[in-house]
Amino acid sequence: MIIILLFLFIVVNLLIKYFIKDKISKFIANSFNTYWFLSLAISTFEPMGYYEVSGHAYALLIIGVIAFIIGLCIPKFNKKLTTIENSYKIMYVLEKLLLNYKINIILFLLSIYFLMHAKDVIIASAIEGKSMRVTGDSELYVGNNLFKFIYTFIGYPLFNFLMTIIPYALLNFKKKYLIPSILSSTFVFSFIIINAGRVMFVIILLYILIMYVINNKGVFNLSLKTSFISIIFLIVVLLGISSITNFRDYGTFKMDSNSLRDNINDTKERILSYSVLPIVLFDRSIQEDYMSKFNGPLLGKATFAGPELYIGNIIKRVDPDYKTGNDIVISYIQNNYFPISPLLEANFAYTGIFFHYQDFGIIGVIFIPLLFGIFFRKIVLDYYKRPNIALLALIGFNYFMMMYSIFCCYFIKPWITIYIPILLYFGYKYKYEYKPSNIIS
Repeated sequence: MIIILLFLFIVVNLLIKYFIKDKISKFIANSFNTYWFLSLAISTFEPMGYYEVSGHAYALLIIGVIAFIIGLCIPKFNKKLTTIENSYKIMYVLEKLLLNYKINIILFLLSIYFLMHAKDVIIASAIEGKSMRVTGDSELYVGNNLFKFIYTFIGYPLFNFLMTIIPYALLNFKKKYLIPSILSSTFVFSFIIINAGRVMFVIILLYILIMYVINNKGVFNLSLKTSFISIIFLIVVLLGISSITNFRDYGTFKMDSNSLRDNINDTKERILSYSVLPIVLFDRSIQEDYMSKFNGPLLGKATFAGPELYIGNIIKRVDPDYKTGNDIVISYIQNNYFPISPLLEANFAYTGIFFHYQDFGIIGVIFIPLLFGIFFRKIVLDYYKRPNIALLALIGFNYFMMMYSIFCCYFIKPWITIYIPILLYFGYKYKYEYKPSNIIS
């Protein structure tokens, strides 16, 4: 299997090199291709005693990966597209956002609001001896519908949007950006405490990576400076995940040297595990025929469980027996742990391709990644023609979702039903003039 994976990796690399000419899209495609095939290759060695993955599961996952890459290759490339030398337009709009006093007042109020709840989380977690996560079954949030609404439909979109703004502002830093950057970072910091999710630091790292590449006109330079900064960020991510692990287990961020060492070792194992265990769980879903268990195919209710939740709740008023994708799939994979090795169990992380398969079988594995690849590439190419903050944020969000697909499908989140359309609306609301220039690598 490892020989087949290596051969296919090379073939897909040649496909990317031949059909994708703009540098940003090429970086995106290579990131996806490398991460997925590396994870698949590692899984063949059954790390940490994980169960063997069947050839059928590997075949379906490889088909999904190649379908996405083909989707990236389909949109027509225009050699007259502008380079990111027009980034001054981005900086002009970015500066207007950063220095807008009304936006800063709103951000200040939201930061205070989230800091207050972060303080409550820290106190309650210290008392309980484990983190009182907003996503958990915690009495801290029972009945607080206003906070749950703000957290879900303002907190998550704002966190992701700021993950576009903050890195780009820091890469083009001016003294007048200091206060807005502090306000933004304060909100992000408080949101992470409330969420207590280890993946948040990985999300931040992915946003920083894609924003750096875009700001650098589609090129990732492995210079001494870049290597040093990358090492610093990796250390921060390791320490951040270690701190959250300690917080989730013991309700405190305080660690002695032994705890820190143990948590860092645990973090390194988790990073490897999160890239491989979804492949094992996906194989289980194939072997045990989850589609029959869900009375499938689900015809989109699995992949788009987030948007479908709103439609489903309306249908339930007419037909109380109607089951949403959340009722059928999400609750099942969230609440049921299954063995991934003789000693370990896991839940939820079945890869994004799992959801496509539950919807339409192998047809879903082919066409849903294909369509997402086409959509993503079109956003990138349109960004060259009309560089603006909304499309920049959409590229960052798509990049994160793309890399996250090895773990899960992010379209199951209800709030993206609002976030993506808003970015699309503002991204295509204004037309930009541009000067033709060569962006071929």
